[in-house]
Amino acid sequence: MISILAALLVKAQFGDSVIQEAKAFLGVPYVANTLDKDLDVEHVVCIDSGMDCVTFMEMSLGRARAKVTGRRIEEEIERTRYIRGENMGYTSRNHYTTGWLLNNSYDKNVHLLFQDVRDAVPSPREINFMSSNPDKYPQLAKHPDWVEWIRDTEITFADHDMKMIPKKSLSQVAKHLRPGDILCFATSVPGLDFSHVALVAGVKRGRIEFWHASSSQKKVVTDPDLAGYAEKQPKCTGFVFARPLAPKSSLGH
Repeated sequence: MISILAALLVKAQFGDSVIQEAKAFLGVPYVANTLDKDLDVEHVVCIDSGMDCVTFMEMSLGRARAKVTGRRIEEEIERTRYIRGENMGYTSRNHYTTGWLLNNSYDKNVHLLFQDVRDAVPSPREINFMSSNPDKYPQLAKHPDWVEWIRDTEITFADHDMKMIPKKSLSQVAKHLRPGDILCFATSVPGLDFSHVALVAGVKRGRIEFWHASSSQKKVVTDPDLAGYAEKQPKCTGFVFARPLAPKSSLGH
């Protein structure tokens, strides 16, 4: 029998469940590179005592999914963190946010928002930062033969048709956002696609409140105004938004 809690979560707006899980992480210390301690073997790492912007989003989403499916959180993290939902080693991880969004959209874990609105423009496609800078990634520095696998993945991004919302057009989409929507910051850094990830907490008087793991504030924080924040980020060129979709329960009927 499906649990009462799981049934309620399935019926409710799933994003509400994601943001409820995220609330538990407010104030948690910012810690980078938690996934990269073992340079030889890729592990499905799930740490809630310290996180960066990506793992904050992953943990919030993974915990919400696990409460619906009844699976372990490690299983849910694996389903969204890796290509085809399976950890096949370091090169199978969705290192780029573009890959995370496209693969999870294909797997129906998220729905990409605002892809057909008038103001939408192409998101970054010339993506090669990792293969161009392998020395910045300890695993690639130790295993140079892995660089070619990463380059092959980067090449697949050249033909994607994902769209983003420019900074100047945020006001056009704000009213359509919901708590729990995933927010990705596109960047002008050569070879890179996105530089930050956050969760929409709500929209108040036209202002988009968001929660994120902040490297400057050294913890998971709230910010009341996305537009104001973005204006202080000169390399931010726009945003892709994705709505988490409720997974199917594995608990039976």
